[in-house]
Amino acid sequence: MLTLPRHNPSLARAITVLPDAAHRNPFAVLAVVVIAGFLAVHTIKDLTAPAAAWYFRSTWLWAAVMAAGTIIYAREVASLKGAGVDLRARFAALPPE
Repeated sequence: MLTLPRHNPSLARAITVLPDAAHRNPFAVLAVVVIAGFLAVHTIKDLTAPAAAWYFRSTWLWAAVMAAGTIIYAREVASLKGAGVDLRARFAALPPE
């Protein structure tokens, strides 16, 4: 919600729940703060709790999955760019429902 008007203005204009950005943005900021807090608490608890092995800690597993996903994403984006696809134009509009 915070960057949607900049990245996809037509979709931002179609928002029907709290359509006024002055009312919507404080909720978006609060949501980011709360989720970041939950992530911090979970990560601290996970890394400080006793565990039999590293793979029993969800933080390391999450980091490995995110790293693998990032590598796959980067390869696919590079492949699309190499094929001459205009990524900005391709992803500017939502697909039909």
